[in-house]
Amino acid sequence: MTKPKYLMFNYKKIYFFALISISILLTLIFWDKIKFAYDESNTIHGVAYDTKTNPHTNTLRFIFFSFVPILIFFFLYINLFNTLSLNIYNKNFFLKKYKKKNINLNLGFLTFFLIGCAVIEFLFLDYNNLLGNLDIFHEATTLVPLINYINNKTFWLSNFYEYGFWGNNLGLLSYNIFGVQSIGLIRLFEVSHILFVKIFLILICNKITFLTELTQKKAIFFFSFLALIAINLTEYFVIPPISGRALLFLIFFFLFFFF
Repeated sequence: MTKPKYLMFNYKKIYFFALISISILLTLIFWDKIKFAYDESNTIHGVAYDTKTNPHTNTLRFIFFSFVPILIFFFLYINLFNTLSLNIYNKNFFLKKYKKKNINLNLGFLTFFLIGCAVIEFLFLDYNNLLGNLDIFHEATTLVPLINYINNKTFWLSNFYEYGFWGNNLGLLSYNIFGVQSIGLIRLFEVSHILFVKIFLILICNKITFLTELTQKKAIFFFSFLALIAINLTEYFVIPPISGRALLFLIFFFLFFFF
């Protein structure tokens, strides 16, 4: 007599998730041990100078924290489940073949619901946070390109793009839409782009869920959990704000998963 499916344990999966969890825990344990030596020749006063920390330490820690669990994930997945291959000539290269399940309808409703919640959150923000004095050292970099373009009609020759074409020309974009030179509109654009970041995060989570072979109930739970975590990684009215490049990256990843 065979045991019911809900009583059968998949020891490979338990072993897999246990080792992944241990690898993440180890990276956290060694977090403070991972650091570059401080450059004593640095004379620029700031957080790094006051705390005597090397600014490249966080980059090294991020690489260590990200890649150690990822490498262990690939190694275990290939050896335990035989469904993932790093060989480009293998039919299972990188991702195993998946069968399309009838989860599109339910995922679609849930996706639009979360996008609707994100829009409602945006509409009920406290926009008084956008009021305040002009930061002449940072926000002026979005006003100067606008003024220079109006006077000179050039993009590149009249400005120094320290924030990039998108970051420095938010004022010009708002001016062409509303016909007003306003730091308030630029601040509103910066907040609005976070809404689109949240929307594309939800859409990407939808595509990732569809690529899995989860059953319908598990897919709904997985998508809900993943999407809620993703959209809560972004916040409004934070300093420094999320870079406009983040939205372009997310659009690229969405198109990558879509095709």
